[in-house]
Amino acid sequence: MHPPQDGKSDWNIINPLGTEDFLQIIWLIVDGIIPQRKAFMSMKNHAFIFSAFFILSAFLPLPEFVNHPGRQSAAPAPRHLEEIAYDNRRNVLYLFGGAELRDKSWKEPDDFFEFAGAWKNRTENGPCGRRGHAMVYDLASDELVVIGGVTTTASGSDSLLFDTWIWSEKRWMLVDTKCPVKEGRAVYNTETKSILLYGDSHDLSKPWNGGDVRTFELWEFRNRRWTKLSDKGPSDGPFPLAYNQAVKSLALLEWRNDGLILWEWKSKEWIKKEFKSNFPHARAKYAFAYSSFSKALFVFAGIDSNKNLLGDFWMYDGTRWKELTLDTTPSPRASLRLIDGGDRLLLYGGLKQGGLTNELWEFKDNRWKKL
Repeated sequence: MHPPQDGKSDWNIINPLGTEDFLQIIWLIVDGIIPQRKAFMSMKNHAFIFSAFFILSAFLPLPEFVNHPGRQSAAPAPRHLEEIAYDNRRNVLYLFGGAELRDKSWKEPDDFFEFAGAWKNRTENGPCGRRGHAMVYDLASDELVVIGGVTTTASGSDSLLFDTWIWSEKRWMLVDTKCPVKEGRAVYNTETKSILLYGDSHDLSKPWNGGDVRTFELWEFRNRRWTKLSDKGPSDGPFPLAYNQAVKSLALLEWRNDGLILWEWKSKEWIKKEFKSNFPHARAKYAFAYSSFSKALFVFAGIDSNKNLLGDFWMYDGTRWKELTLDTTPSPRASLRLIDGGDRLLLYGGLKQGGLTNELWEFKDNRWKKL
């Protein structure tokens, strides 16, 4: 479970809710979008929440994110905590992992998909099913890299993964190295031609649970080896990452004291840019990406501390933030994925009103289009 990014408020969920809302709230609690630190953080209470979900699902209609029998599609089923990556040489979008609801229980299939105008299932023997992992396309080695994550054991408990896999020449290969952090997020550094990973290095024996100490570190993966770069960055994560090619820096966001901090890792040091007005307000589970075409950073959607799903869209041009107001836009959502697709941005999935979705959108020529 993850706290909201300001790390301060316990959000109240004692509200009159309908059937669909109640089932959705249970999943939101499990994922940590609505953290109840005092009441729900122990493993005992986790078990209670899952039990409540399964009991209710036996008697109540399931929301739209259920993978209903008979609804077959070439596209990936709606899922949660999946990852996407983009190969801009071949113009291919990759999707791997995530949790699906199958037969009223959560499963983590090892499905592997690609999209190049249409979805294609490319599942082969390789990494086990997982969620919350990192995935990046390494342009220097021309390989897709999958890093770490969490998987569910046969007993139903969560188990951390520290493996690193590469997809190359239509096959998977396990790299002889261990991921140095948990809850890692990763991006490709076009300047050094390496992968940057930012995650928690404290107590790698168990997944993070509410109240645990966190120690975030920045690592580099190059030539299939890990090198530690820094432990002096922001600590209230995990953080969506972007690599700003225009200024050759890693970028991440942190909201603090009613302001926004843009952290940049550049020239082997952290630089902070603070904004006191005219910026996207505090949120969690948002999308953050750099557009190589627009040469700008973008923030879309997320969820605020009042449990409101957001659908605002912001651009940072290196000087100031600007909210983009468009006629057509994806609906408000959280836990989505956004990635640079060369001359466009690609948005996948998320949790919107009514449940998980497998929608794929592109932002191109200042317009959103559902693919």
